[in-house]
Amino acid sequence: MQLANVVPDKVNFVRVLLACAYVGAFGMGKMVHEFIESSRFHIDLKLGTALVDMYGKCRDIDNSFRGFNSMNKKYVFAWSAMIVALPNHGRGELALDHFSRMICEKIKPNCITFIAVLSACSHVGLVDKGMKYFKSMKDVHGISPEPEHYRCMVDSLGRAGRLQEA
Repeated sequence: MQLANVVPDKVNFVRVLLACAYVGAFGMGKMVHEFIESSRFHIDLKLGTALVDMYGKCRDIDNSFRGFNSMNKKYVFAWSAMIVALPNHGRGELALDHFSRMICEKIKPNCITFIAVLSACSHVGLVDKGMKYFKSMKDVHGISPEPEHYRCMVDSLGRAGRLQEA
């Protein structure tokens, strides 16, 4: 696009950042972020969430936090991106704290949010807490568990050595 003198828009930036997150292209993602800032683009909810996701998946939790905390208003995708990132950086308990804050702010979780929460429980060995969250998916939040949710529970039970008991 730059070679063709085409000016990218926010949609282009979001897609490039998501691609960087997917393949772990941290250097490219950082360059895109710098270009966004130097071009003085307004970082809206979607662009901010893409930055949180990219930094979180590319192992820069500090910039992921900065992006998350800089958003005035957050919606479920921003919260979920942050909750996904934290356990991968050894901060599973903080991910669960973020989930609690999200619920307190009346943000309705989605199936991705619960994958992140169950994964966080698995990472920090909170099997019983994970089971409570799993049960609350349907009972409290009206979300039917999908295969990925069950996989998180199996992983959690396996890590805790309780798979044989179940």
